[in-house]
Amino acid sequence: MLEINKNLHLEKMRHADISKKNVKNDNLLIANSLNIGYYLVSPILIGVFFGLFIDSKINTKPTFTLIFIVLGLIASFYNLRKIYKDATH
Repeated sequence: MLEINKNLHLEKMRHADISKKNVKNDNLLIANSLNIGYYLVSPILIGVFFGLFIDSKINTKPTFTLIFIVLGLIASFYNLRKIYKDATH
């Protein structure tokens, strides 16, 4: 496998370097995937639980739950946009 070094020259990688680099890249990919999942699911779940809590206290069944689900979705899309923007720069 070839790699571009610091001087922008192609050089052949050793087998040990390839396996270490692949493991490091795989771990980084798994970590990024988990973070994306948390950033997308957390605001929606917080909105659901907060909306259910307020609805149970005020006795307005689906009103605040729906409002906070929509706010959670907006926050999830905002987080997704922020992740995309950070990844492209």
